[in-house]
Amino acid sequence: MKSTILIVAGLFCVFAVAQRIHCTSPVRYYVSDFRANWYRATEYCFYMGMQPVIVETAEEHNKVIEVVKDSNVFTNDSFIAWIGASDLGEEGIFVWHATGTRVRYANWRPGQPDNDKNQEDCVTLMNMPAAGWEWHANDEPCWNSHYFICENVDMRTQIGTF
Repeated sequence: MKSTILIVAGLFCVFAVAQRIHCTSPVRYYVSDFRANWYRATEYCFYMGMQPVIVETAEEHNKVIEVVKDSNVFTNDSFIAWIGASDLGEEGIFVWHATGTRVRYANWRPGQPDNDKNQEDCVTLMNMPAAGWEWHANDEPCWNSHYFICENVDMRTQIGTF
């Protein structure tokens, strides 16, 4: 079987004769170096053979924070990034987009989620210490433009068939 290898954003992709794309990555998390709305961020994660990050425990939350702090886009003053949860399907019921499972853990800031102005359905991870946001989850309008965090769950993921 003939294969072609392609490198996309640090991922190693193999195109086989059957036209299936397989990607592997040496990293678990990817922090974007550009901003996008939640929909585009989600598409980009899937395009890279990853998924928008799922944070199910305090331990995972802390790992993600460490990865963000090591990224080129992190600043101590203000950092906002999309993660993989929303309540687009049913208001007030937050689910992880990649799996459809309900969010059981989120480090929500007190008073959040609040669906401000009936327009906040997508979830960010926010660190703005001067404003009292210290690595809290927040619901925001999905069209806002932020950095985003993807994760490579399987380290080898089939991402499409032509």
